[in-house]
Amino acid sequence: MPKKRSAYIAKKLEAKVKSAIYSYNLIEEADRVMVGISGGKDSFALLDILVSLRRSLPEKFDIEACHVQAADMPYKACLLYTSDAADEEDSV
Repeated sequence: MPKKRSAYIAKKLEAKVKSAIYSYNLIEEADRVMVGISGGKDSFALLDILVSLRRSLPEKFDIEACHVQAADMPYKACLLYTSDAADEEDSV
């Protein structure tokens, strides 16, 4: 996918997440938000979007990443990659 289209999709997703946060009062000042990471693209995308919004939203909040391995998942997450991604987000 071309970079321009990827950036467009990322901004569109970020806008939808931001809209949901405010529409449903999902995040307030000093909240701790836990993100379940399965190793799939969707959970990593959500984590990335929340890290980006944490920098731009007026409400200050913390993010905790938690690995989730469902018994019926057709794939196994790379735990090392998942751990490294969570640690990287923690340092932001």
